[in-house]
Amino acid sequence: MHDGRPVVQGRAAHVQALAVNPWTNWLTRRFAAEYAAHFSLVLRGLDRYRLPIPLGGTSNHFRADARLALGGWDTYNVTEDADLGIRIARRGWDVRMMVSVTEEEANSRLGNWIRQRSRWIKGYLQTWLVHTRHPLRLWRELGTRRTLAFHLTMGLPTLITLANPFFWALTLLYLCTGTRHVQALFPPASLYCGAAAMVIGNFLMIYCMMAGCLERRLFSAVRAMLSIPLYWALMSVAAYKALFQLLRPGRRHYWELTEHGLVDVPGAAALKEDGDREPALG
Repeated sequence: MHDGRPVVQGRAAHVQALAVNPWTNWLTRRFAAEYAAHFSLVLRGLDRYRLPIPLGGTSNHFRADARLALGGWDTYNVTEDADLGIRIARRGWDVRMMVSVTEEEANSRLGNWIRQRSRWIKGYLQTWLVHTRHPLRLWRELGTRRTLAFHLTMGLPTLITLANPFFWALTLLYLCTGTRHVQALFPPASLYCGAAAMVIGNFLMIYCMMAGCLERRLFSAVRAMLSIPLYWALMSVAAYKALFQLLRPGRRHYWELTEHGLVDVPGAAALKEDGDREPALG
């Protein structure tokens, strides 16, 4: 019980970084590292400080009475699990992480990955927009600290993903022409503060990805995280696809299916014992 109310023990730490095919190609290495950082670091931190946790679609365990009290799930939201996590928090209940492992196939094909990622981003946007319809009510139910955490985990990452191409274009303009054109748009103080934030922010994100790999014993993937900005560029492509679908009434609630079973890795069982050893080819 939590403050006299039922605690929803609704989150298995499905450490999907231990996917069955993290070594298939460049895409799956970054996919696995991203999951490692998200489930082993970010969600663990949210759990520690009792902040709202957006649920994922694997290894969720709900109390039946709590789920019925929530009215089930939103059938129009394409990430209904993430929405449930926020609604649980708004009720004043808790979502807790369990020390458990669920294997999931890392997406190994670019088109398939774009479809899956655009659906996730569209669902996060849907969840963020729905829960901010009445911002004062949201603040009263979550409190200041948890409301800020909600915006930082659900809304801000997507907005940054959408804004990234513009900042990359400005960086390219600066590298090609110097400060002549860029300073016309930004005062020197904001220009150099922004450049410092870009360098430090990218370094910290790469560091977090590396830390996630170390946490999940994906040692051979650590050095590959230096190319993670290319992965973020793909995320921007998926984000714009999600935004365009969200703006089209006929595609707003469309669920793009992800094809699974694309890779069969004989060494998957061994990866659970030794995360640093890649399965032999042959």
